Amino acid sequence: MHIGIIHLTDLHISADTVLQDKIESLCRSLVSDLKEVSKVFLVLSGDLANSGQPSEYVVVKSLIDQILNSIDESKRVEIVMVPGNHDCNYQHETQLRKNTVGTVNYETLGNDDSVLNNCLSVQNDFWSFYEQYNQLPDKRLYYQDTYLVDGFVVKFHCYNTSWMSTLGQTPGSLFFPVDNVNPDNEEADVNISVCHHPINWFTPETDPNNKREFEKLISKTSSIHLMGHEHENVFERKEDLDLNTDSLSFSGKIFQSSKDSNSSGYQLLILDLRVKQGKIIRYSWNREIYTAICSKEFDYNNVKRRQFTFNEKYTETIDRISVPLADSNTTARLTDIFVYPHLESLEMHQKYIESYLDSKNLVSDDFIRNCILEGDSQIGKSSLLKMFCMELYDKGKFPILINARTINSSDLDRVLKKAFRASYSNDEDYDKFKQFDCKKKVLLIDDFQNIGLTSARAKEFIERSKTIFGRMIISIDTIHGSFPQLQSEFKEFDLYSIRPLGHKKTNDLIVKYHSLRQHPKSVEQQVFLEQIKYKYDQVRVVLGNKVIPSYPIFLLSILQSFENASIDLSETSYGYCYQSLIHYALATKANVSNDDLGTYINFIKELAYYCHLSDVDILADDDLFKFYCEYKKDYNIFPYEIVKSKLLKSQIIISEEDIYKFGYKYIYYYLAAKHISDIITSDDGQKIISKLFENLHSEKNANILVFITHHTNDISFINDSLFNLITPKAQQEKKYEVGRYLSYQA
Repeated sequence: MHIGIIHLTDLHISADTVLQDKIESLCRSLVSDLKEVSKVFLVLSGDLANSGQPSEYVVVKSLIDQILNSIDESKRVEIVMVPGNHDCNYQHETQLRKNTVGTVNYETLGNDDSVLNNCLSVQNDFWSFYEQYNQLPDKRLYYQDTYLVDGFVVKFHCYNTSWMSTLGQTPGSLFFPVDNVNPDNEEADVNISVCHHPINWFTPETDPNNKREFEKLISKTSSIHLMGHEHENVFERKEDLDLNTDSLSFSGKIFQSSKDSNSSGYQLLILDLRVKQGKIIRYSWNREIYTAICSKEFDYNNVKRRQFTFNEKYTETIDRISVPLADSNTTARLTDIFVYPHLESLEMHQKYIESYLDSKNLVSDDFIRNCILEGDSQIGKSSLLKMFCMELYDKGKFPILINARTINSSDLDRVLKKAFRASYSNDEDYDKFKQFDCKKKVLLIDDFQNIGLTSARAKEFIERSKTIFGRMIISIDTIHGSFPQLQSEFKEFDLYSIRPLGHKKTNDLIVKYHSLRQHPKSVEQQVFLEQIKYKYDQVRVVLGNKVIPSYPIFLLSILQSFENASIDLSETSYGYCYQSLIHYALATKANVSNDDLGTYINFIKELAYYCHLSDVDILADDDLFKFYCEYKKDYNIFPYEIVKSKLLKSQIIISEEDIYKFGYKYIYYYLAAKHISDIITSDDGQKIISKLFENLHSEKNANILVFITHHTNDISFINDSLFNLITPKAQQEKKYEVGRYLSYQA
């Protein structure tokens, strides 16, 4: 089963262009080459016209029709095309577009399509021409053409890299908004990317690096790339060791040059879809006819594509920021704001200088040891493991991230299969994943202290996991970690403590946060640096008394509070940071007025208390509505849909498939503690306090107790409750645990 791909690029057709002799020769040369193929694709990778004028596309159409008419109708020719920079009609360019394309980035694009549509307006004549052969795509930045050829699926991924082109553009100046496109992961027998500009034309100056972003995108979506723009034949195999991809790139020779009429060529690819082998034939104009100057065979059966891919939902979920963070125009992601903390080795034999390392080193190809990372409950362990997961995936590894709370069975296969299905695209590939090369797989277990197994069973779970995964990284809460015990039970693991952000890391976080609010390129560099220094000095003043540690969650809260004049940061307890987060999320993200803040805060406070008493973390929509109806009997409240909408916008409450929960568990603890502190002197309040102390091993209970100390000045309940515990030994243990948790409260 063979298909033929005629690849033309950079035609540069003007209204007075005459190419009759070349077109006739091209048609004659194709007769014998296409004899054995079942289907033909004419691929035009941009610059069909010379200046994007309607009169030029009239000539282009006549030339294309001539090619189509010369090919046997049984070959069922399909046309695939993308615009190039010469397909932009700059006579239609507005001053707004001129001002926009010079500063295009994710921030200036915003959340709607207004900027994109404005920049794409210069291509309207191209799309009018496109519509004469194909149905217009819904999106013109990226679109797919999929064909079924005798049971084989052939898919073309079309990228409009010229959407922001300008006259006199230079290499390294283009930007392609990778985040705005969403290629599907449906399997095809051959995936082919078509774009006008080679990779080196994209800017590496953005954060993230757009050149690398686009390179990753086309490498992960296709194994064959067809390009143009640079007017020279290039055939190269590109292996990306980080992504574990191996692709073939074909750049075509200019078809029509105004400077040298004899500089002309095209290429033909013949693909055997059954055995995944191909042949490329290059033709060049020799003043009278096109002659074949080169013929090479290639095997694309070994072209690597990722064996297992994250599903779309998981990709979105893992990069989500759980705390309500207000940004300017775009939805901030974890990767936008995250700063890798330093780690301190807990191995006694390590020298002082060697005992510190950047946590990002743990996902480098050189680091192959198993690790246990301990850290305080709010230092950012979960975010760190999420970043590890995404980083390892981008490097071509296949990570599985599991919250230990979900490990309630020693049946390893059952636990892993459930996690695999939640993360990756194809359920049926689990057995293949299980048998895949161990060195390529990494198991990440978060909050190991919450594992639902006995100590012996947990150890057995880890030992069995080693037979499937080449590496393991485990996080555990400091209060539950016992270094001698960990050292004895996990001898093959390196032990590290996650450190608070130091001066440089704090500054890095401030730069990232400020860049979300105001892109560095939108202001003078010196002004931007002065703004960063001012915020850094403000943060250091707040942290100077050491009342709260420099954890990312607290730093972000402080930074947001600087922008909210109604918040007084003279109270610098870590509980106060959560108060600030809640106020800012409701007022800024959900646009709740100052007059209504109290109404919403009281509602979520009561909701948190209800969840605590009911011992539930999630609520179905019906359950949430029932709570709302009960609440409405005692309090004035807005209509249900309005309340729900505001809370979802604030991200204090999040929704996953009609299931609702608090977006950040510490906000939930803070709010539940607020209600309990209001009734602490009552009999019910005393019973709740006693129960919290009796189950202090629970992370939720311990944190709620800490927040209660923030909400009330009278903390005599601690000693009273400890005194009522069963044995002197238990009293000492509880005093130790709560003391660790209270070490940072104001």
